[in-house]
Amino acid sequence: MNVFRYANRVPLQFQPGACLITQTVMGMNWRSYGLNQSRGQLPRGAVTLIVHLASVWVPFTSESKEAIASYPEIQKELRLALQSVGRKLGMYMKRREKVKHEGERRSIFMRYLGEVATAVSGVNGMSRQELFDALVASAKRKTATADVLLGEDGMPMEEENFGENVIVVA
Repeated sequence: MNVFRYANRVPLQFQPGACLITQTVMGMNWRSYGLNQSRGQLPRGAVTLIVHLASVWVPFTSESKEAIASYPEIQKELRLALQSVGRKLGMYMKRREKVKHEGERRSIFMRYLGEVATAVSGVNGMSRQELFDALVASAKRKTATADVLLGEDGMPMEEENFGENVIVVA
């Protein structure tokens, strides 16, 4: 995880360990939101967190404006904001994991459906191709989540219907 800290449009580049923002990020339990985190460390993952504190009076630790001082009110509001972002991140990560899991599940089904269709058609005398097609349709129906395309926000993307005579080129 990369944490970029800003206060009144000024990037806080030095003393990240002394800054209220970094301390609050490290103090949260990011595992419940789908990220790996060792105790007392920043979470690990392909995530960039940008925190901007805008105020008429930013409590810096020194005149050099390298870090934000630890005030309980600011820390509480920052923690609440990070928890809100974390919940959205967790929902996105769970949706992505579910689509991935269903895709893997479907591939396992598809791997064995031919053998199952052959064996069952030998037992009851049905057409192997008919049975195979029915099993494939059932597997696709049961693992329909694998076909869901997720947008950048983690929500399922809906295909837009522009009519018969429209071709959309990506």
